[in-house]
Amino acid sequence: MNIRFLACWTCCGAALLAAGCQTDKSGEVESQAKVLLSIGKPQEALEKLDKSSTASGHFLKALALTRLNLPDPALDQLQKALALDPENAVYRAYQLGMKMQEGNQQAVDDLLKIYEQNKSSAPIALFAASAYARKNDAVAALSAFRTGIALSQEAPEFLPQMLIYATHAHLAPEAKTILEKLMTLSPNDAHLARQRVQVLLMVRDYDDAIRYAREIDEAQNHSLESAALYAGALAQAPATAERERALLDLVQKDPQNLHLKVLYCTFLAQANRVGEALEFLNKAIDEQPVESAKMLIHTSISLPLAAKNGEAAYAQLQRYRDRIEPALFITYYEGRILHLRKDYKGALASLAKVVDEAKDDTEGSRVLAKEALSWIQIIEFDKRVAADMKQAADKALHDSPSKTAKKPPSDAKKTESGS
Repeated sequence: MNIRFLACWTCCGAALLAAGCQTDKSGEVESQAKVLLSIGKPQEALEKLDKSSTASGHFLKALALTRLNLPDPALDQLQKALALDPENAVYRAYQLGMKMQEGNQQAVDDLLKIYEQNKSSAPIALFAASAYARKNDAVAALSAFRTGIALSQEAPEFLPQMLIYATHAHLAPEAKTILEKLMTLSPNDAHLARQRVQVLLMVRDYDDAIRYAREIDEAQNHSLESAALYAGALAQAPATAERERALLDLVQKDPQNLHLKVLYCTFLAQANRVGEALEFLNKAIDEQPVESAKMLIHTSISLPLAAKNGEAAYAQLQRYRDRIEPALFITYYEGRILHLRKDYKGALASLAKVVDEAKDDTEGSRVLAKEALSWIQIIEFDKRVAADMKQAADKALHDSPSKTAKKPPSDAKKTESGS
């Protein structure tokens, strides 16, 4: 489960909390506004609520304004909702969520107290998962999240948000269940159709994922987006001759689409055919202008690294060293290659340099620095394991002579003493 994702729910979780304001007093206008919010139309929802002056109306306005990235007006509407209904647990939880986002630890604890008293509320349960995540309690966060999903029937208009959360948390069964409900409610939604492919891939239902992706690609006349979706589904599935032919056919239909070439080579590499992937990439790189070939060059190094083929990665790095910018990428790749060579000291030094230099890089490289940090942790672990294994081997070697030395037979001792 991605606990970091859950910890960032404060903004997105606002939408989920709207489910809690569904009461018998909600009017038709507010019900329509909720529908508009659920299908991603906050501006239309705000216009619909223009004359609403109830507590739930103000709260829905707060949600719409939050989605429009207007925090100050959103807070103003929330305060109006609380003034009319100060004991509403959902409104209070949302207010605490805003404070939690600002780093208020007391708000985290107060929010969890509300959850303890309102465990039958889907939105509060889902919002509590964020609070637990901020306390680094992954088990409790997951439990609260699943509670919210189990209660999702009380707020079907928020199933799309729940699907996003389930997907990011890698809760495959829950994601598939939510997806099926959504497809029943909105079978012709194009965005939802693409999400279905991703969820099916997550649950390893590759045949259906590829089938739906192919249908989308055909319906959209092989657009850039639909072709990438179809190729991505093929590339993630286990390799078969039929899938390879389909993927290569996509590449040949649009030879200028470099992303499709990357996916085809990823498919080959995952099928333990790194050599073929590099041969294809090198040829494609030679055919491209310098600027256009950047993505292919990086792929030609990252694929053998992922396959733990350090020498192939080194050969590709040497081949394209002069074409890689910024130079920090070269240092990063060198660190990864040294790791595969079990030169842990050199690997850590290279990756630490990436992190240090990225701190002062105004243009970016932040993503690369983050990646370097994650590899530093992995290498530190591998270094400790290697040291422990060496220590154990040295100890075994040191102890072996005393354990294997032959002792003189006891009867021989008796014979000598008897003589």
